[in-house]
Amino acid sequence: MKKVVSNPDVLFGNEVFTINVEFSGLEANKTYSMSNGNSFTSDANGCATYTARIAHNEEVIFQDIPVGANYKFT
Repeated sequence: MKKVVSNPDVLFGNEVFTINVEFSGLEANKTYSMSNGNSFTSDANGCATYTARIAHNEEVIFQDIPVGANYKFT
């Protein structure tokens, strides 16, 4: 996931944005790593929620998410 602001000239300093990611279809009770050093663990139903705080042009890569998993960014 990468946050790109369409008009970065309106930013005040190094603003940070909160992005929520909801996963389903993950392996149950498994911990998943991310490129920023953080991790999250799915529940017994293979669902998880992760809240990322990222700045303009910053990215986070979710590692080893299985093919067929579902995710929603809000």
